[in-house]
Amino acid sequence: EASLTRRILGVKIDNHLEARPQSGIEKADLIIEIWVEGLTRYLALFQESDVDSLGPIRSMRPTDFSMQNAWSTTFINSGGQHWIQDIGNKSTVRWFEEPEGTFRINGRYPPHNLYGETLALRALDTRGDYAKPIDPFWNFGEMPDDADEANQITLTYPYEFSSSWYWNPVTKRYDKSTAGEPHYYLDAEENGQRVSAETLLIFEMDVYTTCYDCATGSAVPVTSTTGNGPAWVFSDGHVVSGTWSRETDTEWFTLLKEDGTELIVPPGKMWLTLGRNGGTAYQ
Repeated sequence: EASLTRRILGVKIDNHLEARPQSGIEKADLIIEIWVEGLTRYLALFQESDVDSLGPIRSMRPTDFSMQNAWSTTFINSGGQHWIQDIGNKSTVRWFEEPEGTFRINGRYPPHNLYGETLALRALDTRGDYAKPIDPFWNFGEMPDDADEANQITLTYPYEFSSSWYWNPVTKRYDKSTAGEPHYYLDAEENGQRVSAETLLIFEMDVYTTCYDCATGSAVPVTSTTGNGPAWVFSDGHVVSGTWSRETDTEWFTLLKEDGTELIVPPGKMWLTLGRNGGTAYQ
């Protein structure tokens, strides 16, 4: 009950080979996987949950703000190009670059060694909690009885990069692989555990490369998160397909089934992947 008005904390998580296994991501209430340069990075969102060691933390991209504008989040990152910072300054998001509450660890080399503690990071945003609870992200409910089976999901990207998920009937979760290898995180005791999710959402979107202000920076991939496109919800070894849509990035997504009724999302620890158009396959 106390967390219903708690402001959402977003933290940009590194996914470079040298950044794996990450720490603390299993505690996130929702992770959004976003294409950057040659690989994906994660936007880990915390409302109810907290963790003492989260990371590695990396730099901002334009899509980070379009995915957080609906909630006026607190956003932690390790910096970014000036033209991307300008986008952040014009957003509803309050962002912080390597602020108090982050720390560097031994045993990993920069830039893959910046971590944070979420309670300290929350305290940076002087706006405090929301005045009233935000609306639920989705229309939550159970998977329909007639949903198709889905035991393996693969999202492909350029440079032979991929993100794959495999249904585990023992744990009742989807287990993650990245670039063809099982993906692990480190738990609080520094033991490796398989990255997994109870509910997966995949939105296919247009991805383009731009720098907005090429005189002061270099181009990066940007995902177009407004308009509409294909959507899938995976849970309990099954899938339902439909569409995502929204007119502006200050509103959250509407999910509809192919018959026009609302797409139901099973509750649980969630992972949302922004896939490239035509890059999703499942069986």
